[in-house]
Amino acid sequence: METVTLNTEVKLPIVGSGTNTFGKVDNNYTGEINGDTSEILAAIHSGYRHFDTAISYRNESVLGKALQESGKDRSEFFITSKIPGKDYSANEDAVKKGVEQSLQALNTDYIDLYLIHHPWDDLEAMLSMWRVLEDYVDKGTLKAIGVSNFNEKELGYIIENGRIKPAVNQVESHPGNWNDDIINYSL
Repeated sequence: METVTLNTEVKLPIVGSGTNTFGKVDNNYTGEINGDTSEILAAIHSGYRHFDTAISYRNESVLGKALQESGKDRSEFFITSKIPGKDYSANEDAVKKGVEQSLQALNTDYIDLYLIHHPWDDLEAMLSMWRVLEDYVDKGTLKAIGVSNFNEKELGYIIENGRIKPAVNQVESHPGNWNDDIINYSL
């Protein structure tokens, strides 16, 4: 599998699978969690080793269960998860609660890449969240950290004021919405 080396020397597989509808009734994003691991197990059988989930998807535990059911060692997988911004930014304990919730749901003692899922209108609060995530990198619990859907101002603020530069700014990009400006800025 081809990889990209992140700023913390972690190797990110360039092909992965999103999971936002997996393990849910009728594969509906807002559907009730049913614990069905069949999509993830089929992806693993097809060679996928990188999976992207999030607290907001409500199905981190489904991914954790599938990885365990696969019979493969945790080290064979690359897990990306995301912490919701504003919902977990009240204070340091709220951020820690989110990270610990993800670790427990995924049934793992580390996460390869952990992202702030989305920005909100408080640069200082985003930086405070970032600093807690940096502490988890220092401990080795989070192997790399990044952001998702940040614009130039938000990303620039984290870069200028954080100790660890974001490894990733995960953004939507496709023929209907290339997002060239933020992609070029992020390089």
